Amino acid sequence: MSTFLKPMEPVLSKELLLKSDCVYQVKWDGIRILAKIDKGSVLLHTRHGNLRTSIYPEITALLEAQYANQTLYLDGEMISLHKGKPDFFRVVKRDRMKTASKIQQFISKIPVSYIVFDVLKLDEWITSKSLLTRLSLLQDLIQPSEKLQLCPTSEDGKTLFQYTLDHGWEGIVVKEKNGLYHIGEKHPTWKKIKHFQFITASLLGVTLKSGSVYSLILGVKEDDSWKYIGRVSSGLSTEEKRILTAYSSSLAISTPMAKIPPFREEEIRWFSPIMQAKIRFLEWTPDGTLRNPVIESFQK
Repeated sequence: MSTFLKPMEPVLSKELLLKSDCVYQVKWDGIRILAKIDKGSVLLHTRHGNLRTSIYPEITALLEAQYANQTLYLDGEMISLHKGKPDFFRVVKRDRMKTASKIQQFISKIPVSYIVFDVLKLDEWITSKSLLTRLSLLQDLIQPSEKLQLCPTSEDGKTLFQYTLDHGWEGIVVKEKNGLYHIGEKHPTWKKIKHFQFITASLLGVTLKSGSVYSLILGVKEDDSWKYIGRVSSGLSTEEKRILTAYSSSLAISTPMAKIPPFREEEIRWFSPIMQAKIRFLEWTPDGTLRNPVIESFQK
């Protein structure tokens, strides 16, 4: 196996499956972090293999002390709770810090917790064991504290799903009890269900790359002016790109309808807000744009 393995990923599901052979966990809105522990030596890394050991020194020190005599590979999520829910933007701020002095300063300003939901190695690799077996081993391993927690597992998916919806959390993950850990794969034995929001937005323009439409510039009307709320390319089909490219010149106007941040695209064509699209998104960002927008459909 490579030095840093890529974790197993859930596939996205649009419906909640309530099955007796599954268990249910919160989908934590944070940074996916794996902990490679070898008798007190700890390496934290992201799902892409980027080191985070020095970014979260309080977690590193805790794992070093707690597992000084064990060899483990843990899988989990680094989160920062704020106002009763995991705050993705706060933990991202921590995750992007580079200098040791600033990291130390923000340990108390943006505290994080490592939520562990799987164990891949316990002296030997156990990825071929069932999820229930791995969770049972994990239960004995984790000594819960403010900074290190075991992800709760429920048999009641309906209640957990409703709880996360009522509290504004991201969603849940459905996992098959007998499922193995498929390193580096998106595998259907794990399914994620997210609580999406929807908005009807107007097209204020398009960005182009190599002469073809690449993304849509979105806005909404507030009082008597237009507000930029982000841009989106996900969900835009090849045929929709072709049609928008063909008509974008005739729809173009010289001045944008809203104040727009600078883009890097080769070309931008501004539109009058005569077209609308239904947009699916996860939440509003602190700067008032859409997080993870996806085009659902165009509307007349």
